Amino acid sequence: MQTKSTPSTWLMAAILSFFALSLTAQEITTEPDFTLLGGPIADMEFEETTYDFGAIDEGTTVTQVFTFTNTSDEPLILSNAKGSCGCTIPQWPREAIQPGETASLTVQFNSKGKRGKRSQRVTLTANTNPPQTFLYLTGEVIPREETDADIPDISADEPKEDLSPDCFAIYPNPTAEILKLEMEESS
Repeated sequence: MQTKSTPSTWLMAAILSFFALSLTAQEITTEPDFTLLGGPIADMEFEETTYDFGAIDEGTTVTQVFTFTNTSDEPLILSNAKGSCGCTIPQWPREAIQPGETASLTVQFNSKGKRGKRSQRVTLTANTNPPQTFLYLTGEVIPREETDADIPDISADEPKEDLSPDCFAIYPNPTAEILKLEMEESS
């Protein structure tokens, strides 16, 4: 008995062979290769990586300077520094830090609209292994008490809508349909 080969059978065999060869050609590594960043790897050492600002009033801006040293034989290049939210703003040196040099990074945290315990993170990206280093500002933001200035001024001259207590419109979700409740007095 002879089997007939079709072009689709040959095509399927070629595709499977290609995938099998590409899978066996993969190199297995246990550690990521950070030299792919395009240059030598440097090391940096911080005096501290966490700053506890204690308890502050809401609306206060905290500024902390983190000092670090390039402890390697290669120039240290900070390529990015990013806060965990828009309220945490880092400023970092843009020029290379030479071996043995000390530099600083300034972080500002604006507590406006923030309340309670906080842990703000700054992610530094550099030519280090691993490429990310994390710095933290921690503490507690004490909510400010509302004053009369916080209450919107409602003028008596403004026209008021005539609302009937017999019908209420409830909006449980901005994307949901309106739910109307008709109220009737029971006798």
